[in-house]
Amino acid sequence: MCGSRCRTWFGRSAFRPHRARHCGFEDWKKKDCPVTEDRIVYAIGDIHGMAGLLRNLLERIEAHAIQRQAVPQLVFLGDLVDRGHENVAVLDTVCDCLDRYEGSRLILGNHDEYFLKFLDGTLDAESRGNWHTYGGLETLRSYGVDPDDDEKTAAARVRERYPHHYRLLLEAVPCVDLDRFFLVHAGVRPGVPLNAQAPQDLRWIREPFLSSEASFGKTVVHGHTITKSGRPEVFPNRVAIDTGAYASGHLTAAVLPSPTAEAAADRDIAFLST
Repeated sequence: MCGSRCRTWFGRSAFRPHRARHCGFEDWKKKDCPVTEDRIVYAIGDIHGMAGLLRNLLERIEAHAIQRQAVPQLVFLGDLVDRGHENVAVLDTVCDCLDRYEGSRLILGNHDEYFLKFLDGTLDAESRGNWHTYGGLETLRSYGVDPDDDEKTAAARVRERYPHHYRLLLEAVPCVDLDRFFLVHAGVRPGVPLNAQAPQDLRWIREPFLSSEASFGKTVVHGHTITKSGRPEVFPNRVAIDTGAYASGHLTAAVLPSPTAEAAADRDIAFLST
């Protein structure tokens, strides 16, 4: 199990999940992620190599779902790796969760993209420098790679030893599109329809997304930019759940309400956190 000893933080009332679809680069609306009435969707923010926090949060998610006689459906918003030192354990845990909980998804974050490019040999010099500066060295060391090692040889060794991690990143999606919510890593570009967003923006954008007061058509749930308060923040057009786990010790999940919820409390987004 991803978590067996369970306790909640501050859950709300039961939520009935909604039908979801995930969007790929070529098949934006072709593949469905069926969600049944006994499932609850949990969006999990940036983990950044903090496996202990992830296990703690998963215990709380499982307790929340058990209390409501539901099964978790997890959407990881990306940035599994870098900064923290438990990157291998994080990817092992995410692989287990995606196998265990039907319909769960990983959205590729910008840090995950760097690691994937390292693994498949497409990391250019500028990206390599940025990656190493912003936490990539911790990921390499987690996998037993010295930065001075020959990169192609080291990447091949990691792929051979951890093929499930490579496959996890290869199969990650740029977004998950729900009835009321649009889940991404970083955000969306204002003025561009959700089904026409560039994957680069979905993984990297900050402005003009963060300061936009425009409606995006759906509420965007995202990570990537650490909230100023260090807690999840709710705006009229977006919900930010990157609470800086690697620095603060607080990893957050948003519990997404069903569009069919009738009670006002059931229409609110709830949060679980470490």
